[in-house]
Amino acid sequence: MMKKYPIGFAASLARMIVPALAVAAGTSLTHAQCTGFAINSSSGATIVPGTTSVGNNGDDVVSTVALPFSVSLYGASYNSMVVSSNGNMQFTGSSTAYSNACLPAGVLGVTLAPHWDDLRTDNAGGGIFTSVSGVAPNRVFNVEWRAVYYNANTTPANFQVRLFEDNSHFEFIYGSNSQSGSSATVGVQNGGTTANQFSCSTGGLSSGLMLSFTPINSTTVLCSSGAVLPAGVNNCSASSTLVTVTVTPGTSPASTGIAVTGNLSNIGGPASQQFYDDGTHGDQVAGNNVFSYLAPVPTSVTPGAKSIAFSVSDQQGRSGTGSTSVTVNCVTSPSPLLGPDVYTYNITDVPRWGTNPAGDITAYSVGTTSSNEGDYPVIWIDSNSYLPDFEITQHPVISQNMYRL
Repeated sequence: MMKKYPIGFAASLARMIVPALAVAAGTSLTHAQCTGFAINSSSGATIVPGTTSVGNNGDDVVSTVALPFSVSLYGASYNSMVVSSNGNMQFTGSSTAYSNACLPAGVLGVTLAPHWDDLRTDNAGGGIFTSVSGVAPNRVFNVEWRAVYYNANTTPANFQVRLFEDNSHFEFIYGSNSQSGSSATVGVQNGGTTANQFSCSTGGLSSGLMLSFTPINSTTVLCSSGAVLPAGVNNCSASSTLVTVTVTPGTSPASTGIAVTGNLSNIGGPASQQFYDDGTHGDQVAGNNVFSYLAPVPTSVTPGAKSIAFSVSDQQGRSGTGSTSVTVNCVTSPSPLLGPDVYTYNITDVPRWGTNPAGDITAYSVGTTSSNEGDYPVIWIDSNSYLPDFEITQHPVISQNMYRL
């Protein structure tokens, strides 16, 4: 495997500190979105200019962008996203697909699509630019595309997504666009399952148009999302994996008596296993609506991907279902490399994050390109934002020292 990861800089140079690359784990999701979004349109809006380029300049290229605050979509919380030159932002994927399709389109995962089309951002003055408006806890993250159509390099497609810190809604705003989005898909989707679509190659995008997407709250649906850690286990000998379900409590009336059960029969457990939010059975923090169970995986479980279905409910009559999965492997005869063998073969950048008011402390981080040359997959989870109840680092640690000669 080969991927670039930002890492912490462990330095021995005196009077240097490095900020932790923190994630906003466990953020309260005040607006449940399991059932989707209502779309309202208005005119007369103007784009709030982006001021910082994310480095997206090309044809069919994607860029990872850290979010200044946690964004919730369909009951899950995200601290980063991938933006594509082709007019979409993805929260669970990194597709460069340029040929748009009507939503839901599984190739994109959880996605906001302000103008999914065959675009490019290597035009003069082009790119994807961001800025932040307002102050916490009411900030707005503005993401602006200054693109052109692939087959008409002088025809602009200028549009923007505005993400709100309170997660009350998000907005698409449109600037100059002579083709009116006639070949674009516009909307939001929860992977390949559900979507709320404004248009699909039907046009209707004009300068000053604003589309506001407001979550549809439900009195009967309880939002939840599941995860496992580690996502792959070796059950040649007895092993286990932590299965968690994060529940977004309902409001009006507020949820009480939330219960979670999981079907662990595919990994050799009971078909109706209670999950816990009381600091026991693998649960790390009591009372934070992250329900957990440390599930044994016996040697009798055959290798392969194993689905774990779960259901959630509260005493107000709301309920919901979902699933997650774990991959079971059995490696009995490793090669002489004996498992994972991660090495760093390139330092890609050394960003400087600023200096403290006294002027005597400076913070840096280092980007590396690493590769696993071993004979067994290595767990590399670059953040635990989706698993706020389990804070153990699940990736190799690459350290550097800085010396003054």
